[in-house]
Amino acid sequence: MERPGHHCSVCNKTFTEKSNLTKHRKNHFAKENWVCDVCSKSFTTKSSLNIHQKQHQYPHICLYRRGEARLQCTDAAKSVAQVPSKVEDPTWLDPKKAEAAAKISGGELWKGQLVITFGKYAGQTFRWLLENDVGWLVRLLFEYCQKGEKNELLMWQKERLLEYAREFPPVTLHLDRRLKKQQSKKETAESTISEVQQHPNYASDAELLAAADLEKACDRVPREELCYCMRKSGVTEKYVGAVQDMYEGCKTVVRCVVGVTEEFKVVGGGTASGISSEPLLVCYRDGQADR
Repeated sequence: MERPGHHCSVCNKTFTEKSNLTKHRKNHFAKENWVCDVCSKSFTTKSSLNIHQKQHQYPHICLYRRGEARLQCTDAAKSVAQVPSKVEDPTWLDPKKAEAAAKISGGELWKGQLVITFGKYAGQTFRWLLENDVGWLVRLLFEYCQKGEKNELLMWQKERLLEYAREFPPVTLHLDRRLKKQQSKKETAESTISEVQQHPNYASDAELLAAADLEKACDRVPREELCYCMRKSGVTEKYVGAVQDMYEGCKTVVRCVVGVTEEFKVVGGGTASGISSEPLLVCYRDGQADR
């Protein structure tokens, strides 16, 4: 046997509980007291208004293709960037006050209501930024992930902006792609450095600096005195003669934007007379090895 129900006299809908019928009848006779402050649409219950307002909280992100946000800025972003922008409300300059104000109007996605306090889009909300210039957002967050931020207020804002952007995969797709590419470059560079350092002919920075200092010192010494010192140090005559032959009768040219001069002899007493002392150092080193 069918249990008797409670029928609505307006729409003839049936309810098993009288309390449910009472709530239902209020929808027929209640005035629309709850108004959306975004689109001015009215609702009979606050719960209906809350459900409706969630539609306004989600940013309308322009897609380049499915699952991928468009990086190009909108005409609205171009217009804002051309006008000097500033943040007049001090609320957004204080992290605690800014978070409290954003949560009042933002609901679950309150971070989207935070206002940018820096850059060419200062004065605009995070949500506006996602809707109008994803490319600028991605460049900003990529630099933040790589270098960090010293200013406490900017660090707080960029961290909240990163958290907000992470809620939308079409946006973070570009950021993650750049970070992955940068990490790959870093790993390749580290691998190359490691291979070079393991090479038997690898010279450390300290060894290269020592060689450079030695070469500079030799460049200030006349060749005759250097050869004399080589003989006194026990370097065999064949190496001393080889050094003398290298620098004897040397010629050079001068190159400039208008052309090249004819060859002319290098004159002067020291190794700094336009000739590299590297061959001399090599001979001196090999001579020491013969000893």
